[in-house]
Amino acid sequence: MRGEGYAVGTIFALNGALYGSWFARVPDAANRTHSSPGVLGLTLLSVALGAISAMPFAGRLCARIDSRYVVIGAAALNCLSLPLISLATSPLTLALALALYGVCAGSTDVSMNTNAVAAIRRAGRPLMPLFHGAFSAGGMIGAATGGVVAGHVGLGRHFTITGVVGLGVLALAAGRLPTDPSLGEAGPEPGAARTARVRRFDGTLAVLGAVAFCSAVGEGAMGDWSALFMRDVLGTTAGLAAAGFAAFSLTMAAGRFAGTAVLLRLGPDRTLIAGCTLATAGTLAVVLAPVPVVALAGFAAVGAGLAYGFPIALNAAGAHPSGSGPAIGLVSTMGYTGFVAGPPAIGLVAQAADLRVGLGVVAVASVAGLLLAVTHRRLLREADPSRIAVPAGAADR
Repeated sequence: MRGEGYAVGTIFALNGALYGSWFARVPDAANRTHSSPGVLGLTLLSVALGAISAMPFAGRLCARIDSRYVVIGAAALNCLSLPLISLATSPLTLALALALYGVCAGSTDVSMNTNAVAAIRRAGRPLMPLFHGAFSAGGMIGAATGGVVAGHVGLGRHFTITGVVGLGVLALAAGRLPTDPSLGEAGPEPGAARTARVRRFDGTLAVLGAVAFCSAVGEGAMGDWSALFMRDVLGTTAGLAAAGFAAFSLTMAAGRFAGTAVLLRLGPDRTLIAGCTLATAGTLAVVLAPVPVVALAGFAAVGAGLAYGFPIALNAAGAHPSGSGPAIGLVSTMGYTGFVAGPPAIGLVAQAADLRVGLGVVAVASVAGLLLAVTHRRLLREADPSRIAVPAGAADR
């Protein structure tokens, strides 16, 4: 992988670290704003609403100007918006700060994935899972750091230092981010044409968005419900309960770091089929687990199985004729919707039945992803930006 690939991976890790830093300090923000669990749950939706509202706009912006400039601007605003969260003193001001953070984070998410496609086209290799592995690693580093300093460093100082360090990391990576060769071959007015075409939401984007949605349902559910399942259903201690999500996160990160080799060997269609099958089996192991060790193995299997769905969908969106920016914006929006919708859906089912049945929602989503992969194998094989030739001279820009 060339220097520009490492630069893109650095941006992914930075975005993950900012998310992880926030997740680690949610309890402190709740205490500072005197938010009850119910109010906090509604307040946290502000991040998702901000991100979802910004993603299509960021995609269209990437179609008009070079995605690396959008990455730099969005990531800088993302670093600057994090300290604003610490200024919130009420649920309302926290919701506003989180909405702004969500806008910046969502814009960074779409633009960095669009820029990743430029790096993939230059490298001629399916690097998207590797980039998403960097995001997962960054998230774990941010969360671990936040957990260590939580009892010793105030929220404002922590987020300010994190934002400043993030700006420094961004400055180091910015100069090596790849240019978008598609802009050079499309003429002076490519953005408007591509944006107009992508509004005709075709079957390809519908399939890719559905794949992202199904994968994200499980990813969001594990973050919100794994520890509660271990503690309340299987009766573990709080420490062992956290191990469920740790097992999921570690295997997901490992799967994504190995994703390029897996995709080169199996192809995106077979990789997605195998991943959805493994995620389904892992979820069934969790919901039927008689003892914690079986559930831990199941969570690990779910993480490994879901490692590829979202990266494969975004990778394929990068080859869409409408332009990688608008297509990735739409697919990201659908995926993020699944990430947000999954946990509440599980809660509703668990309320009507129990949490074992509720987590079955993840199995249903994984089976749906499996069916999409089986019935659209040709689409997944052919929609690969690493097979698109870079225009002559573009690699030198």
